[in-house]
Amino acid sequence: MLKPLRTERIRIVVMLAIYLSLSLILGYWLLTAAGVLFVYAFILLYESYLVSRWLRKGASISDYPNVRGLAESLVINIYQIRQRSKQRNKRLKSILDRFYSMAVGLPDAVVVLEEDSNIEWANERALELLGINHDKDKGQRIDNLIRTPEFRHYLQAEEFEQPLRISSPVGEGLVLNIRVVRFRDGAQLLLARDLTTIVKAEEMRRSFVSNVSHEMRTPLTVINGYAETLLSDDALSQEYKEPLSAIAAQSQRLQNIIDGLLELSRLQGGSFRLSNEPIPMASLVREIVSEVENSKHKSSCAINVDVSDNIIIQGSAILMQSVISNLVYNAIHHTFEGTVIDIYWGDSGNGTSELVVTDNGQGIEPEHLSRITDLLILAVCAKKVMSLAQGWVWPL
Repeated sequence: MLKPLRTERIRIVVMLAIYLSLSLILGYWLLTAAGVLFVYAFILLYESYLVSRWLRKGASISDYPNVRGLAESLVINIYQIRQRSKQRNKRLKSILDRFYSMAVGLPDAVVVLEEDSNIEWANERALELLGINHDKDKGQRIDNLIRTPEFRHYLQAEEFEQPLRISSPVGEGLVLNIRVVRFRDGAQLLLARDLTTIVKAEEMRRSFVSNVSHEMRTPLTVINGYAETLLSDDALSQEYKEPLSAIAAQSQRLQNIIDGLLELSRLQGGSFRLSNEPIPMASLVREIVSEVENSKHKSSCAINVDVSDNIIIQGSAILMQSVISNLVYNAIHHTFEGTVIDIYWGDSGNGTSELVVTDNGQGIEPEHLSRITDLLILAVCAKKVMSLAQGWVWPL
């Protein structure tokens, strides 16, 4: 870099020397100055023309223009920038090649979208799941190929925090999970995963639960019917009435659980309709406690009940009974004999109500807490959903 600048300084000194010599000899100072400046400007313009022509030809080092001074410095800088750009492009190309080679082997469809949702690249799996061919469809808008209204709204809304589940545009029965990720300025990465097997497995599980529940209804009905028939016999001794009452109560409880499973199956299948009836929680809690005290657990623990009679919620009474029964029986099963179980239903003090079941057991393992509310979500309407667990407090 120093050599071209030094060359330019030498050129300027030479031009000044020529100017002074000619001026002293001819005596025309201004005219000589104009002539010397013209020659210097012509040299600069000519060298600029040579540099410009060199750039138009590709700026190859083999076609290096014969220039000196500032023009030579400019040529050197341009060539260095060009070489760095080539190296950077080479690295970027290597990165893209690795990305494309990995994306080709992915089991998911991968589509690279430009800023205006035009297709820039797609792997082979995209052809199978989305019908997008990289060579044929490059440059087309993706919403012209995937015309599902849900997908168009998802793409236009640009709310990509949650994935989108749609049917495949090419395969009947294929269910896809679509996710869009922003990965550079304006560009997006679309991923599509085949969920058909998972969806079919969910349907099989729901069908299994529904079928088993239906099959269990008949024997339970028979058991409950015989128990009620025997209990209605006045000649039955008191010795047998208590166990028969327990059989009838527990068969009815099992029937309620089966009804809950059926409702859960309908909920997961999209055909569930949440019941919304007034539930007198105080009487429901007392009924459950009375059932417990009349069962074989009556002497194991003492149960303290503190309920408010003036608070009523909306929801499914059958499922709420199942939820509370499970809490109370779990408290009995998992606490120490001779201890006290406290049941509270009333005002929580912040404008809501709460049900609290407290015992002296070891509590619920953390990995099981997420499953506690599965049945409860069915039991309570959306306005007053509550969550319950042994020894824990949640407001209604």
